Parts: sequence; structure tokens; C-alpha cells
Amino acid sequence: MLAFRRPVTLALVLGALAGVGCGGGSRETEEDSSGQDSRKAYLADVNEFCAESEKRSNALREPRTPDDFLPFIEQFIELTEEERDRFERLSPPSSLQGYHDAQLEEADRAIELFEGVGEDVEGGTEPVEAFSEVYPTLVRQIEKSNAQSRKLGLDKCVAELPAPGAETPESSS
Repeated sequence: MLAFRRPVTLALVLGALAGVGCGGGSRETEEDSSGQDSRKAYLADVNEFCAESEKRSNALREPRTPDDFLPFIEQFIELTEEERDRFERLSPPSSLQGYHDAQLEEADRAIELFEGVGEDVEGGTEPVEAFSEVYPTLVRQIEKSNAQSRKLGLDKCVAELPAPGAETPESSS
């Protein structure tokens, strides 16, 4: 039987979404002469949406058996694509355009990694093995995104990483 420790799966889902800035808000912003109002509005939208994205990701049914794994990956990819699209529609001030573009690139990388995991599992690789192969890359993405989020004051966009000793999926009988 396949079992994933909850902090691992949840951290990766949230982390990958955090890599997208957790999606975007609905507010269109224009930069004023100082840029501060639009910067604050954009960051508030991103932070607010991170909280919303966390709720959405928490609703995903986590895999408990090997048969649960592919549906979970498909749901995760679909959710990440939705969040990426919502984030892309947000209009950042010019001072945060680089951040915005980098988050879109991180989302694309996370989607590609999870698509690869799904393809590996479909091809016969054990889910834990396939997931474990990309895990270090995903953790690096989460750590990078967390650093950016903290720097910008996006506390709701910081994904909790698994505690030491819970760093990989495990198999149980």
C-alpha cells in the first residue's frame, strides 16, 4: 500500500502553488507616480489569493493507495494550471513584473515535473519512486519561492516544508 505523510504531500502542493505566487487576485492595478499604491495592492492581492489557494489545495484528496496516485496528480496539475492562469491575468506594477514573470516560470516547471511523475507512473514506475525522484527539485523550488515570498512580505504564500525525517514518501504494507 502507498502512503504519503500528510506534510510531504501538502507541502509540495502548497509549495508548487506558492511558486506561482499562489495565483493572483482580481484587482487590476495601475502604478501611480511613486508606485507604492499599486505595489501594495498587488502584494495584498497575491497574499489574499495564497490563503484561498491553500484552501483549494487542502481540498485535494491525497493518495492512499497506488490507484489513488494518478488521479491526485491529475487534480494537482489541473489546480496548478488554474492558479497559474489566474496569476497571469493579474497586472503587476512594473517594479514587480520580474517577480510576476518568475512565478509563472516556476509554475510551468512544477507542472512539467508533476506531468513527468504521472507519465512515469503510467509507464510502470512505482508512485513512491517516481515522486521521490523529483522531490529534491520540488523542495528547492519551494525554498526559493518561500524566500521570495518572505522578502516581499507575502506571509500567506510561504509553504511549510516537511519536518526532518518526513522528507520522502514512504511505502507501507
